[in-house]
Amino acid sequence: MFLMRLGAAGSERPVVRIDDSAYVDVSDAVHDFDEAFFGAGGLTTLASLVAERVAAGAVSTFAGERIGAPIARPHQILCIGLNYRDHAA
Repeated sequence: MFLMRLGAAGSERPVVRIDDSAYVDVSDAVHDFDEAFFGAGGLTTLASLVAERVAAGAVSTFAGERIGAPIARPHQILCIGLNYRDHAA
């Protein structure tokens, strides 16, 4: 499942990408992909919702919308440098 947020900066809506050209809008069921969503087990409930909507044909085609950050207001951002030893040297 590929989570995305589409729309103007600060007004993105949560969607789930199905493939390179299509997505399912879940903004009516999910406020945003944020700490509350993940903390409440949102991915589990979202999987069945997306499957139902795909089966019903409730799929939209990408039409040049702005792609925002996939997670709204992340609590932390952790980065792992695979070449850390080289930089430290």
